Amino acid sequence: MSGLEPLAALGLACNVFQVVSFAGEIWTVCKALYDDGEVRLGDSDITGSLDGVVDSLNRAFHQVESSVTTIPSTSLTDNDREIIKIARECRNEGIFLKGEIDKLIDTTQTKGRRGKSLLKAVKVVLSSRINVKRLGRSEKTLRMHQKTLETRLLLRICDKTDAVKLCQQESFNNLDSRLRAFIAAFSEGETRISALLSQESSSIKNHTTIETKKLETTITQLAAESRAGISYDIRNLEGSFVRSTLDSTEKARRERLLRSLKYATMNERRNQIADPHTESFQWIFEDPPNSEASELGWDDIEDFHDARKNEEAVRLASSNFLSWLASPEQPLFWISGKPGSGKSTLMKFLVQDPRTKQHLTSGLGPTQILSHFIWSAGQPIEGRIKGILCSLLYQLFVAAEPNSLQSACETFPEITRKDTHSDWSDKELQAVVEFVIQSSSVNLCIFLDGLDEVHPSDGQISLLKLVKDLCKLRGLKACVSSRPEPILKRNLNGLPTFRIHDLTARDIQRYASSMLLQRFSSHINSPDSSISAYDLKKLHRELCNRAEGVFLWVALALRSLQDGSEKGDSLGDLHRRIQLLQTDLKDLFGTMWDRLGVDKELYQKDAAIYLNLVLTASNIIERVPWRETEDYSFTNSFPILTVLDVVLATDPVLTDELLAANSDARSSLSPLCRDLAKRIESRAIAFCGRIRQ
Repeated sequence: MSGLEPLAALGLACNVFQVVSFAGEIWTVCKALYDDGEVRLGDSDITGSLDGVVDSLNRAFHQVESSVTTIPSTSLTDNDREIIKIARECRNEGIFLKGEIDKLIDTTQTKGRRGKSLLKAVKVVLSSRINVKRLGRSEKTLRMHQKTLETRLLLRICDKTDAVKLCQQESFNNLDSRLRAFIAAFSEGETRISALLSQESSSIKNHTTIETKKLETTITQLAAESRAGISYDIRNLEGSFVRSTLDSTEKARRERLLRSLKYATMNERRNQIADPHTESFQWIFEDPPNSEASELGWDDIEDFHDARKNEEAVRLASSNFLSWLASPEQPLFWISGKPGSGKSTLMKFLVQDPRTKQHLTSGLGPTQILSHFIWSAGQPIEGRIKGILCSLLYQLFVAAEPNSLQSACETFPEITRKDTHSDWSDKELQAVVEFVIQSSSVNLCIFLDGLDEVHPSDGQISLLKLVKDLCKLRGLKACVSSRPEPILKRNLNGLPTFRIHDLTARDIQRYASSMLLQRFSSHINSPDSSISAYDLKKLHRELCNRAEGVFLWVALALRSLQDGSEKGDSLGDLHRRIQLLQTDLKDLFGTMWDRLGVDKELYQKDAAIYLNLVLTASNIIERVPWRETEDYSFTNSFPILTVLDVVLATDPVLTDELLAANSDARSSLSPLCRDLAKRIESRAIAFCGRIRQ
C-alpha cells in the first residue's frame, strides 16, 4: 500500500492515469497516420487536437511532480515510486511521438507550398520519417504500463474502502471534478483507465473538439490541395502530351501535303532569269529623269537616239501600274511585250522589289505576293496548269496560318492521302487553291509570267479561264505577262496594260552604254587602239536603234562585240556582227515556231513568203545611194514594205488585173489589205513593225 493519505494517493493515481491516457492518444494518432495516411475521428478515441492533448499530457505530468514534491520522501513506498516512473516514461513517449508527427506535418506543408503533388501520400512520407521498430516499441511500452496500472499498482496504492469513505465526506464536492469522477469510479470497483477517466475524457473532448476539427481540416485540406495539384499536373501532362502528339501529327501531315505539291523544277525558270541592270525598270516606281545631254560623255547623244520621246509614255505606264497595285477595283493587269523584251525579268523584279508590296499594302492592307513563271522549254509540268496550281498552293500553305491548312484538310480529307503531284487532278488543285484564298486573312497578289508558254494540251483559253476565276475571289489580284498573241489579245483587251518594249528604250540605252564602257574602256584609253570614242558612239547608236525594245538581242549583241574585240576585229567587222546577229536568235524563234504545233504546217508557206519579201526589200534598200551616209538609223526606222506590196506579191492574178486597169480589182484592194494586215498581225507580230499599212 501507499504511504500516502488516501486522498493524496488517489490524486496521484488520477494524474498518472491521465499521463498514460494522453500518451496513448498521441500514439493512436501516429498509428492511424502510419496505417491509413489520414486521421478519422470515428476510428479512434481521439478527444482533442494533438496540441491540446500534449498540453494536457504536460499538465498532468506537472501535477504528478507537484504532488510528489509536497510529500516527504520517507512517505513514498516502492509502489509510489514505480507509478511516478511510469508517468515519466509515458510522458516521454508521448512527447517523442508528437515530435514525429510534427515532422510529418512540416514535410507535408512544405511540399504543398512548393506546389508539388503528394504523389506518395501521407503514409509514404510518414514511413520515411518514422522508424517502424521505434513505433512498435512505443506501443509495447504504453500497453505494458497501462496493464501494470490497471491490474496491480492501482490496487496497491489505493484502497476501495478509502475511496468510498472519501465519496461520503462533505469536502468531496470541493475536489476537482476530474478527481471526483476518478474516485467515484474507483469506489465502484472500476480499475480500467478508460472507465476511470471517461468523464475527464468527455470534458477534454468537448473542450478541444474545435481544435481537433481544425487539425482534421488542415490535414484534409493539404490532402485535397495535393490531390488537386496532382490532378492539375496530370491534366497539364496530358494536355502537353496531346498537344505534342497533335503538333507532331499536324507537322507530319503538313510536310506530306507540301511534298505532294512540290516538284523538282518548280522554281527553275525563275532562277534562270537574270537580274536586271541596276538602273533598269526603276521607272516603274520612280519618275524618269529628264534626258541628259550625254549618256557616254558626248554632247550629241540626242542626235542618234531621242531619249525624250518615250518619257511621257513611261510616266503614264508607271502611274497606271502603281494605281492598279493600290486599287481594289481592277483585279487583273497585263504586261505584254515582244520575245526577249524583258517581260520575265520585269516580273521577277516586281516580285522581289519591296516597293511592290509597299504599294499593295498601302492600298489594300496586308498582302502576300505569290508568283509562278511558266516555261514551255522546261519539264512538261513547268508549262502545265497543274504545275501552276501546285506552285501557288505550295506557296499558300507555306505562308498560311496552321489553322488554314487544318481547315483545308477537314474540308478536303482526301488531300491528306496525296504523296506526289501526280496524285492531284487539276480540278482538285483549283478547288483547294480557291478555298485557301477565300480563307486567307490577308490579301493576295499573284504574278504569273508567260501565259503564252502554257502547254498546248492545256491551251491559253483554259489558262485564261483559271486566271479570271481566281480574280473573282475576294482580296485577290493578278499581274500576268505574255507576248501579245491573238488569243491573249482578244481575251485581255480592255484591261490595264502596257507594252514593255515601248518603255525600255532608256533602259536599253543605259544598259548598252554601261556594258560598252565596261568592255571597251581599255580600247578608248589606249593610244594604240583602232577604236576611238567616236567609234564606240556609233556602235552604241546602232545597238540602240536595232534593239527595238528587245533586251535579249542587246545582250547577245554585246557578247558578240566583246568576242570580236578580243579577236581584234575592225570597226567594220564589229558593225557586221551587229547586222548578222539575228541568226543567234535561232533557238529562241525555233522554240516559238515549235509551239505552233499543227498550225506550223498551215502557216509555214505564208511565213516563208513574208520572210522572203523582207529579205528582198532589205537587199534593195542596201543598194540605194543614201547608204553612203552611214545613217543606220534611217534605214532601220523606214518601213521597207507596205501592205499593198505584200498583197500584190502574194496574189499574181490581182497584180495582172491591176496592170490591166480592171476596176473590180481596184475596188477589192482595200478589203484585201485589211484582211492581210489582220492575218499578218495574228501570225507574225514582229513582222508588223516592218510594213506600212
